[in-house]
Amino acid sequence: MKHSSFRSKILIASLLLFALTLHAPTASFGQAGGTANQTVYFIITIDPAFSLELKSSEGGNVTIGPVLPNGGTVLQTQEVIIHTNQTSPYRIKQIVQDSFVNERGVTLPLSKVKYTVTNGLNGGSSNASGPTQLTDQETVIFTSNSRGDADRFTISYFVDEKKIIAAGKYHARIDIRGERS
Repeated sequence: MKHSSFRSKILIASLLLFALTLHAPTASFGQAGGTANQTVYFIITIDPAFSLELKSSEGGNVTIGPVLPNGGTVLQTQEVIIHTNQTSPYRIKQIVQDSFVNERGVTLPLSKVKYTVTNGLNGGSSNASGPTQLTDQETVIFTSNSRGDADRFTISYFVDEKKIIAAGKYHARIDIRGERS
């Protein structure tokens, strides 16, 4: 009895599938001069992006040194990569959040540390092409081109000190920020 009910359900399902197949609209490609068209509409959503990537040979930290009296300029570079798909100009700023202090609490004056910024590879311009002293003020160091294209540039930090500086490892924190104009 169970087999007969199961067979009946299979037979009904098969007939229903066959009937649907007969009435399904199809495109004809075999007729002379006949064409068939189907249109598919797409919507692609791309979220706005604006981010900075910092690359250093020291794995994210900028290490300057060792600095020796009368030793000349010692520098370290930081590459800044701006990823954006927005079409408005932007500026890159830096600010010293924590002053340079060594393990004994001795502070290195910001005037002893200088930096330069290269022009961007996609038309952005440096606001510090020559040696510029660090300050504790928020400072614009780079301006994008007028279209606000993604870009990349390099900041070089250096100590060019001829006088004796107290020995030690001086640590500081410098924030680099991007902002739309």
